[in-house]
Amino acid sequence: MIFKLLLIFITLPLLDLLVLLKVAEIIGLLETVGVVVVTGAVGSYFAKIEGINTWNRLRARLHEGRSPSRDLIDGTLILIGAAFLISPGLITDSIGFLLILPYTRPKVRKHLANYLSEKITSRTVVYQETL
Repeated sequence: MIFKLLLIFITLPLLDLLVLLKVAEIIGLLETVGVVVVTGAVGSYFAKIEGINTWNRLRARLHEGRSPSRDLIDGTLILIGAAFLISPGLITDSIGFLLILPYTRPKVRKHLANYLSEKITSRTVVYQETL
């Protein structure tokens, strides 16, 4: 697991850098910087709006005595998406928008739920308690 995370944290920024260099070669350096700044600003705005909406839904569900599990997952996905948007790059921005936008987040949530359900039923999820 640590190897996979390490691979992601090394490979993803390198791929992002390569994409940025290629885009800068095609449209120019200032335009590329502009795209990165605009996607970061727009992504931050959407993250804030979606975070507030999710927080309000979560509070309403708790007040009604209903399970807020979907909203907790949405909040986590929005938080992860915002973290991806902080990182400059077009690949990470795309992943961030995928996790933040209300049109794509349910698909990601469903895929994640199916993946975890499969892992749980096949008993490949390992819980290790540490003291």
